[in-house]
Formats: sequence, C-alpha cells, structure tokens
Amino acid sequence: MNTPYRYFQIRDIDYMPRTVTSDAMTPADRLRELLTEAEIVVSNLKGAGEKAVRLLQLLDEIESEQTKLSRTGIDLRPEEGRIVGLCSSLRRQKATFVCELRRGGGLAALRAQRQPAEEAWWWFLDRDLAMERKKAARRYGLIALGVAILVVVGVVIFRRFFSPDSLVVEIYSNQTTGMDEIMRGNYAAAIPYFEQNLILAPDEAEWPIRLGVLQQIAGDAGRSQVLFDLGRELSANDANFYLQRAQVYSEINSHENALQDAEKVTRLDPSLPMAFLLLGRSHAGLGHNREAIAAYETVLEMTEDSKGNETIYVLAKIDMMQLYQAPQPGYSPPAEEDAGE
Repeated sequence: MNTPYRYFQIRDIDYMPRTVTSDAMTPADRLRELLTEAEIVVSNLKGAGEKAVRLLQLLDEIESEQTKLSRTGIDLRPEEGRIVGLCSSLRRQKATFVCELRRGGGLAALRAQRQPAEEAWWWFLDRDLAMERKKAARRYGLIALGVAILVVVGVVIFRRFFSPDSLVVEIYSNQTTGMDEIMRGNYAAAIPYFEQNLILAPDEAEWPIRLGVLQQIAGDAGRSQVLFDLGRELSANDANFYLQRAQVYSEINSHENALQDAEKVTRLDPSLPMAFLLLGRSHAGLGHNREAIAAYETVLEMTEDSKGNETIYVLAKIDMMQLYQAPQPGYSPPAEEDAGE
C-alpha cells in the first residue's frame, strides 16, 4: 500500500455537539444515542478507518453513562441487552477492528495516548488477538506436523508394499527436478523436464500449462499461447484451466498474472475455495493487505465445516496469521508494545 501511515490523535477528533430536538429527553437517552452510533460502526467495521478510533471513545462513554445511570436506579435492562450484543459483536470482529486501527499507528499507539484502565477491554483487543494467534499457530503447527508424518508413512508403505509403475516414477522424478529448478529461479532449466512429462502424459493439462508459463517467461509468446490452448482443451472446464495456471503463476511469484486468473475463477465458479486462497496470496504478494485478508476470510468461511478442505483451511489460517504479523511499512511500534505478552 502506498498510503502514508500516520497516527490518529484521539484528542484532535472534533466531536460535534448534538442538538436536542425534544424537550422530553430521559436520562437514558444519551446512553441510547451512544449505543446506536456504536452499533452502526461495529456493523460496518471493514473500511471504517477513523470511525474505528471513534468507537474506542464511544465505548468509554457508554461505560461511563451506564455506571452513572445504574446508581440512580433506572431500569436499564433493554440498554444492557444492547451493550452485551455490541460487545459480543466487537469481540468476534476484533481482527478487523485491530486491522482498521493499524493505519493510525495501531491500537498500542492509541492506548499509549489514553492510558486506559485494564477493565476497558476494548483498548486491549490487540493483545487478546495476539494470544489467540499464538495458540492457533501452535495448534496448526501440530496439525501440519501430523500431516507431514502421515505423508512420510504413506510413502514408506507405498514403496514397501506396492510396486509403482515405472512411468509414474519417471513423471514424478521429472516434476520434482523441474520444481527444484523453478525454486532456484532457473526457469529455462526446468523446461526440458516438463516437456518430457508432456510426452509421457499427453492427456494431463498440468504439463502444457506449466510449460506455457515457462515459455511466457522465456519470451516465446507464440509457443506459450499454443501450450495454453492445449492446456485449456485438456482441462475439465475453463475454471479448472485458470485455477491451475493461477497456481503455477503463484509458485513463481508472478502475482499480477496469478491475480487475474484467480479472479476469473471466482467469477466462473465461486464455489472453489482454492481460487480464493490464490486470490489472497496474489493480493498479499502485491501488498494489497485488506483485499488479501478479505479473500482469506472467505476461504475460512467456505472450508471451516466442510470435509475434504481441511488443508486449504489450514493454509488460509497460516497465510492470514503471517500477513497480520508482518511488519507494516513506515511504522515502528512503541517500545512498550509486545503483543505476545
């Protein structure tokens, strides 16, 4: 993001006095006004910007008004129900809330200005979020380790009790060597291995798609287009073709191309969580953090309770946590900040 970061100064925000339009104001009317304004902000947290800062003061004022009115014996049960709902909604959206405050330097910087009491939990949601992410990272780390162990055990069993087809072994070997060359940035050196796989498995769409991307990087647009046409023909449908190509672009950090293909897939078949995962990674690679987080949240919504998508769910969780934990350009947190404490 090229938008310059700056600190929101809570004391500088001009809160205009409200005009009382009725002479029949009750002592609880002020509390209801504050609640209504806060509920509107919480319902529209994404993109709230400075309104997220305003929400901090609203919650301070709501607590003050509630405490003051409780001492008078006024029946506040309806208002207290709204407060419970408001707080519950904010806690569920604390990741979005903390993200909105980052453009102003972060919740820690605002907290340093205000020095709130520990009881004002909304001023410490960044710490709560950091603790949750640490626990999640440990949990998903254990899941990833378990998956890795299962893969190793599966490979050992396969090699021990089954006799793999020589063609499959050769294709796998070519793929592994080609991917190793790509990881080292030797794109031209990877081409022969995938060309060999195209000969060995001419009915698989993966090989012409991978070759098309490599030829595109090499500057051979004509050959690249021929391979892409073949890959599309061999793919089950256009969504599958663009999904595979977006995956290849993502592997070589060609984020613009990956983004274009991922967006096409989400339009062609919005039921594919992998498309939104690639969309998130492309946005993250381009520095579009807000869009990346939105894409990852979509993946989590699509895969949280669905069987068969557990791996995609874990990947989206890890990617999103890494994005949140990445240092924001142009901002150094105050010395007292330690989200992990």
